Amino acid sequence: ESSSIGSCQIPGAIYKALTQAEGTELVVPLEQRVRWIRQQYSYFEGECIEDLRAKIRQLKRSRSLPGDRWLQLVEEGDFGQFVSEVLVQYYDPLYRYTRDKRTGPLQLMEIDGSEESYQTAAEVLVDRYR
Repeated sequence: ESSSIGSCQIPGAIYKALTQAEGTELVVPLEQRVRWIRQQYSYFEGECIEDLRAKIRQLKRSRSLPGDRWLQLVEEGDFGQFVSEVLVQYYDPLYRYTRDKRTGPLQLMEIDGSEESYQTAAEVLVDRYR
């Protein structure tokens, strides 16, 4: 995604090799992505909701994003719509930007959200990158 992981910088030669290497992009339906994110980060819908509000305010200050709308969705408890909008309006464009800078071949793998499709994808990826 980028040449840094948190505050750590990936050495230039390694990052260049990563962008030139073969890659696979998993294409997962938005509904499945929203469900997974809400399960993994459920604490933001409860005991850490103030942390979520602070993160939205921080994004709102640093980028031209609909922070007020996202805060409203959180206040209304519409977390599904909030996550969906954050993915579509923030993360997906960011990932597209970094993906488009890659020079290595990129294969798309569609996953329909079923357990079988995840299992098949895992097997294909293990075989491909073994």
